[in-house]
Amino acid sequence: MKWMIALGLLAASAAHAEDAADWALPDAEASVVFRGAGRLAATLKALDARFGQTRAMRGLVPRILAFEAGGVRPFAADLGPGLDLGAGVAAFGTKAPVERFRFVFGVTDAEQAKASLVKLAGALGDAPLAATPTGFQAGEKSIPCAARGRFLVCDTQAVPEKAPGRPATLSPDALLDVRLAGSAAAEVGQGALETLSIQWVAEASGGRLRVKATGPEAVAGALKAWLPGTTPVGGADCLDARAGGVLKLSLDAPRLLREAAGLGVPVEVTTARQAVVVGSTWTGDLVLWLAGGFLHPVVALGLQPGADGEALVRLFAEGIQAAGATATVADGTLSIGVPDPTEDGAATTIRLRYGVVGQTLVLAVAERDVERCKLGQQRPLTLPAPLAGKGQSGFVLRSFGFGPGAPAGFVSGSTKWQVVGDLLQVATVQAMLLSELGFVFAPAPDGVVAELWWEVL
Repeated sequence: MKWMIALGLLAASAAHAEDAADWALPDAEASVVFRGAGRLAATLKALDARFGQTRAMRGLVPRILAFEAGGVRPFAADLGPGLDLGAGVAAFGTKAPVERFRFVFGVTDAEQAKASLVKLAGALGDAPLAATPTGFQAGEKSIPCAARGRFLVCDTQAVPEKAPGRPATLSPDALLDVRLAGSAAAEVGQGALETLSIQWVAEASGGRLRVKATGPEAVAGALKAWLPGTTPVGGADCLDARAGGVLKLSLDAPRLLREAAGLGVPVEVTTARQAVVVGSTWTGDLVLWLAGGFLHPVVALGLQPGADGEALVRLFAEGIQAAGATATVADGTLSIGVPDPTEDGAATTIRLRYGVVGQTLVLAVAERDVERCKLGQQRPLTLPAPLAGKGQSGFVLRSFGFGPGAPAGFVSGSTKWQVVGDLLQVATVQAMLLSELGFVFAPAPDGVVAELWWEVL
C-alpha cells in the first residue's frame, strides 16, 4: 500500500511540474510562452538517427548542432551557461492599472544564467544590461530577479514567492503560446484587433499552428458577407485521392449576394435575375484540383439540393458573351469563341467539359476527367476535418515533388556559410518526409481563425 501511495504522489508531482506559464501576470494584456527551444535540436537528432549514415546526411547534423557564434550554439538550444530554455521561457506585460512586465527563464544556475543573459543582450545590441546581486540594471532602471525553482523570474515590481498559476487562457503544453488583448492587441493591430492568439502545438505525427483574431464591431461587420450561413456544403463529390492537392473556397452564396446588394454593387455587374440563379443554385463552395498535372485542372462548384447545375453553365455563357466573346452550351460542352483581331475576325475556340454529379457541377479541360467522376471511377477523397466544413477555405497538399536537395559541397568555406548549406540539405530531407500540408481560413462572427497543419512520415 505504501509503495502505491508513493507512486501516486510521484505521478501527481510530475503532472504538476512548475511551468513558465504558471508565472503569468494575472491581468496580463500580453503573454508569450515558448517551450519549443529544444524542438529543433530534437528534430535534427531524430533525422540523424534515421538518415545520418546516408550520403546526403552523413556528418551534417553533428556539424549543425556544434555550430557556435558568440559563445552560443543556437541549433542545440544552448544560449549560455546556466540557461535551460528547454524548460521554458516567457514574457508577460500589462499597462493597466500600472505598467508592469515579467520575464521568466528556465535555468540550471541563476547567477550563471544572469551572466549569460547580459552577454546575449550585448551581442544583440540592446541597451547596456548589467547583472546585480538582486537582478539587472538597465540604464537607470532596476529590474528585480529571483530564483524560483527551475526558473529565474524577473519583474519590474517585486517577484512573488510563489507562482500565481497558469491562467485558463494559456495552454499547458503548446510549444508557443501568444495571447494579446486590450491595449497590446490594439497597438499591434492598429485598432483593428481586440484579441490575438497564436498557438504552435506538436503532435505525434506533425503539428499545427493556429491563429485566432477578434476585432471590434466595425471589423466584424466587414466579415459578415463571408460567414458560413445555412447553405449546405457541396462540390466535393468528384474529389480524387490521386490529386496532389486540393484548393477550396467556401462561402454562403445567398448571404454573399445579399451583402453585395447592401454594399451597392452595380446592377450591371449583378443583375436581379443572375442573383436569383446564383442564390438558388450555387452553395458558395468552389473546389479546384489537378487531375493529371497543371494541364488538367478540374473545378467543381457546389450545388444546392435539387438545383439545376446547367443553369450555372448557361449563366457563365451569358457572362462570356457580355464580355464580347461567343459561347454555346451543348452536350456537356461549353464552347468559348475568342475573336483574334489580327486574323480578320477569326476566332479561337476553347472547349470546357462539364457534368453534374450529386451536389457538384464539375468543369474540366479533358472530357475524361468529367467522365471519371460521372462513372464513379475516381478514388474518393475525404477532405480533412479542418477543411471539410462550411465556411472553411484553404488547401491541402499531399504531393510535394521535392528533389534530393543541394549536392554535397554546394556551399563550403567559412563556418557561417557552411551551416547554411547544411541547413538547406537538412530542410530538404525533412520536407521530403511531409505526407500532408494543409491550411484553413474560417471567418467567425467576431473575427477569423486560421490554421496551418502538417503530418510527417
